[in-house]
Amino acid sequence: KENKKLNYPIIIAADRKILGHFLKFTHNTKKIIGKIEGNFEHSNVKEITAKLDAVLNIAAEKEQQKALTLLKAAVDKDTYSAGITEVWRAAAEARGRLLLVEKNYKQTARFGNDSYTIIVDESTKRSFDNIPDAVDDIIELVLRNKGDVIFMEDDLLSSYQRIALITRY
Repeated sequence: KENKKLNYPIIIAADRKILGHFLKFTHNTKKIIGKIEGNFEHSNVKEITAKLDAVLNIAAEKEQQKALTLLKAAVDKDTYSAGITEVWRAAAEARGRLLLVEKNYKQTARFGNDSYTIIVDESTKRSFDNIPDAVDDIIELVLRNKGDVIFMEDDLLSSYQRIALITRY
């Protein structure tokens, strides 16, 4: 049997005493993204889900702020791409380390002269080499090449044309 380490975030929900004991003895404190204190013996799924959503929203906000900080550092070092056409090229060249993309961003495009170039204009919908959602394809490229993806709230990346890629070089 293969022993695999899982790297999932953890949310602990328990009464104060159990939380204290758990935190005292756990070796996974770095994986804990939130704690919910209380007795949930008589709670229903809707109540528990609301508490979990609150913790997840805070964790997502922190992750997005951290990603923006990393992006600003990459801008200073000129190890980034912004905008759909630049990000496509960097992702196709397997240079993507961390992709930041707004949650609701979708873009139709078409190939240019090669597979490293895409064009976004009015002719994309009529083109035989139409890419229905270039953003989705970029996400796949980044993940396939061992990069990571963070989905950002809409308008957080407006100064980067809704998509940015922190590159390896």
